[in-house]
Amino acid sequence: MKKRKFVVLVIAILLTFSLFAGGGQECRAEGKFLTVHAGSIGGGFFLIGAAMAEAWDKELPGFSVNTIAGGGAQNPITVATQDGLNIGFSIVNSIKEAYDGTGMYKDYNPNGFKNLRTIARFTRPSIFHFVLTKKKAEAADANTVTEMLNSSIPLRLNAGDRGSGGEEGVRRVIELAGSSYDLMKKKSGYDVSFSSTSDAVNSMKDGHIDAFWQSQGLGSAAIQELFLSRVQDVVLLEVSKDIIDRMVNQYGYVPFTIPAGTYPKQNQDIQTFSMDSALVVNSTMPDDIAYLLTKVVLENSERWAQAEPGMIFFPKNVQNAWKNTGCPLHDGARKAYIDLGYIKE
Repeated sequence: MKKRKFVVLVIAILLTFSLFAGGGQECRAEGKFLTVHAGSIGGGFFLIGAAMAEAWDKELPGFSVNTIAGGGAQNPITVATQDGLNIGFSIVNSIKEAYDGTGMYKDYNPNGFKNLRTIARFTRPSIFHFVLTKKKAEAADANTVTEMLNSSIPLRLNAGDRGSGGEEGVRRVIELAGSSYDLMKKKSGYDVSFSSTSDAVNSMKDGHIDAFWQSQGLGSAAIQELFLSRVQDVVLLEVSKDIIDRMVNQYGYVPFTIPAGTYPKQNQDIQTFSMDSALVVNSTMPDDIAYLLTKVVLENSERWAQAEPGMIFFPKNVQNAWKNTGCPLHDGARKAYIDLGYIKE
C-alpha cells in the first residue's frame, strides 16, 4: 500500500513539474529551433547574427534561436535545402545567382533555388579590404593588389573562410589579375590558407601570414585590431580601376572608397569595391514567423548599428530594406513592411 502511494506521489510530482516547466514554452518542449547561419566567427555577419538571435529569441514565443558560423556564399544553398526554420546572412550577388542558378550555383542547381526568399536588405556595404604587411608592400613596391601579385616577393595569404562571399570576391580579383590559388601555390614561398576572421587576425598578428584579404564592414573591428596591433607594419592595398570595372560589370559589385582616417594612420582614400547583404529564408517558413523576424529587424535598426559598425547606414535606409534583395520577398515579411508603412498597398 505504501509502495503504491509512493508511486502515485512520484507521478504527481513529475506531472506538476512538466506542467510548470512547459508553461508558455510549449514549442521549446517540442524542440522548435530557429537556426541563424551567420558568417565567420569574429566577422561582421557573426556579430550581427548574434545580436539579432538574442532579440529574436525573446520575441518568438516557444522558439530557441541559435547562431552558428556559416559562409555568405554557402548560406543560400543551406537555407534552400533545409526546412523553413533556417535563416541565412548572405550577399545580394550570391542570393541572386543562387535563385537564378548561375555563377557558382550552376553546378548545384542549374534551374535555380526558386524557394529562396528574403526578408531584409541591410544597406551594409561589405567592403573588400586587402591588408598587407608594410614590409611586404615595400619589398614588392606594391600599392595595388595586382602589383603585389605580379611581383616576385613571396606571399602568405589568408582569404578568409572557404566558400564565403568574401572569399569568392577575393578569388575573382586574383583571377582577373591573371593569377589563381593554384598558380600562387606553385610559386616559391607562396601559400594560400582559409580560416575564420578571428583566426586570420591572430595569425597575422603572430607573423604567420603576410596578408589578410576579405570583405568586412566599414571600420571593421577585425581590421582595426590589425592596425592597432601592428600600426607600423600594416597597409591597405588599392584595387586598380580596371579590376574594379570588371568586378562591377561582370559580377555586379559596387565601387567603394574607404575614406582616409577610417583606420589608424590610413592617410589616404583607398579605392576598392563592395557588395550589399541581406537575410535569406526558405519559402516554406511560416508567414507568422517571417513577419515577426522582419518586424524585429526593422524596429531595432539602431541596435544593429551598435552591434556592428558596418550597419551604420541601415537605420537611415530601413524603409527601403525590401528593395533589390536578389530574390522575391517572403509574404510574411511583406506584411511587416506594409504594417510599418514602408510598402504602400
